[in-house]
Amino acid sequence: MASKGVEPKILPQFGHIPLQDPVSLAYTVSDIVNIAISYYRITSDPGEKEYATRIIWNSINEWLEEVAPLRYIPGLVEELASMIKVKIWDADLDEKLLEEIIVDTVVFKNKVFNDTERKVLQGLADTLTAKIEELIEGLGGEIIVGTQTYDILYGNNEPSEKIQLLTTIAGIALVLATNT
Repeated sequence: MASKGVEPKILPQFGHIPLQDPVSLAYTVSDIVNIAISYYRITSDPGEKEYATRIIWNSINEWLEEVAPLRYIPGLVEELASMIKVKIWDADLDEKLLEEIIVDTVVFKNKVFNDTERKVLQGLADTLTAKIEELIEGLGGEIIVGTQTYDILYGNNEPSEKIQLLTTIAGIALVLATNT
């Protein structure tokens, strides 16, 4: 049992992830998040559970630094906050889905700024749309026609714009799902 003020012994000390290229960092973050979620689920010690949630939160913040800046869309945070009902460590999300969202948002956003062809970007946007939809639903959300989230996911935005908007949704959703 972890005593107050003492870091748990089972999980390693966690700080800032060492500087890496963005894609390697995204894979590292997804691995850490998935390991910490698994650990959260198997430990019965409340202190260890709390420590696992801090690791998840810190890791998502590291990822956010890579996908920043996110777009500001008035009311989107509140809309997603009303949708998301489950914390990431309690959700029944596939580890591969989390990895793909964390890595793909970094890779796809980079492609937006490297003048990738529109047709390629459209395919990437469609792929990311399906993953974000699965994430929101896995976190207890329902995507309702007429909401900003619905309009971003299924609207006819230009592909590079859509990838940036989808990254914003992913960022907000993961922050909301990891805040304690």
